[in-house]
Amino acid sequence: MRENASLWGTAVSPEIPAGRWRELLLDGRTQELCWECAAQARRLAGKEDREGFYHDFSQMLYTLLERCGVAAHCLLAEMKKEGAPPEPCADAESLEKWISGAVRACRTCLTGARREESAVGTVCRYIEEHLPDRLSRDELASVAYLSPDRLSHLFTEKMGVSLTAYIAGARIRRAKELLQGCMSVRDVALASGFQNISYFSRQFKQSTGMTPQEYRKGGLRP
Repeated sequence: MRENASLWGTAVSPEIPAGRWRELLLDGRTQELCWECAAQARRLAGKEDREGFYHDFSQMLYTLLERCGVAAHCLLAEMKKEGAPPEPCADAESLEKWISGAVRACRTCLTGARREESAVGTVCRYIEEHLPDRLSRDELASVAYLSPDRLSHLFTEKMGVSLTAYIAGARIRRAKELLQGCMSVRDVALASGFQNISYFSRQFKQSTGMTPQEYRKGGLRP
């Protein structure tokens, strides 16, 4: 509980129900959240209580976005678009207006993050399903409905490796699986997306420390 002492006595500002409000945001129940926030804001006794609420609510939003992998600047940028009041704690009406804008901005950031996660997941699945093909950045970008540059940046940000490195790693993993069967090394290379057998052998040895033939004979790793 937060206490605000004054000449007229002590006004009490309750802590925000952060857990419930986070759930409402994640579920997309923004109108319900705004109603609850506005109701609590109207019960605040004075500016100091409104400032406390403002701080707690802001912290809740930033914590939620951080857990969802969204940078803080996303919320700031969206809040700017919403036209937040210059002094959100001046009175209850200003605080309610700020709350509505903050909720919409946070929801926009969360929706965008989920869309980007979905796009990266779609690209990863497409790569796995089309390893024998000549996968180009433009082709993968069209699958994700993104520009090639945006896909490259987003993929590296979400996966921790570049798009090119991910494809190369996926092809080596596929080759290791196929080498445990009876396919010829040439067919394994082609099925894994390597059109040049010599290049396949070099890449495989660089990745595993063994040639494909050595790996098949006795160097199989789990």
